[in-house]
Amino acid sequence: MVLIIKPLIVFIMMRLARYKSRTSFQVGISLAQVSEFAFVIFALAKNNNLITVNDFTALVLVGTITIGIS
Repeated sequence: MVLIIKPLIVFIMMRLARYKSRTSFQVGISLAQVSEFAFVIFALAKNNNLITVNDFTALVLVGTITIGIS
């Protein structure tokens, strides 16, 4: 879902800013992955009881898959 929704939102925003479709698509795809910094945020959220261990595990899994795919 992250790999579909995030690039789509970026694509739409770029088009609304009147960039060409090709440029908008390339930027959307480039920003599709979750960055390594997200793991730090996930860990902080877990350590401060903002998310459960199950949520943390799911987020790390999604982040790892998106980094692996890209």
